[in-house]
Amino acid sequence: MTAIIPLREQIAEQRGDIENRERTYPRLVNRGELREAEADRLLQRAKAILSTLVWFQEREHELRTFLAMAPADRAVIVTHGPLVAEMALELARREEIAKAGGARR
Repeated sequence: MTAIIPLREQIAEQRGDIENRERTYPRLVNRGELREAEADRLLQRAKAILSTLVWFQEREHELRTFLAMAPADRAVIVTHGPLVAEMALELARREEIAKAGGARR
């Protein structure tokens, strides 16, 4: 079974890998062991992986919150996302009005 590695550790590892590639690839290209275009492509892929990991880290709370919902609730949000969001915002607005003592007349 694969160990669960926190995103922050995965990000740190990927950053280190990119730094290593940035040091190593120029030498390999100079020695003719790696084509420059291939080195560029490999580095781009490594940076894309890092970007994806950072994207997930920035949204980790939202993703965990969503995934903690019951499957039926998630299905409703996926199917009716904008409508659910609009209704939730309206409900929050009404709750704020009620907390403030009701609607102003």
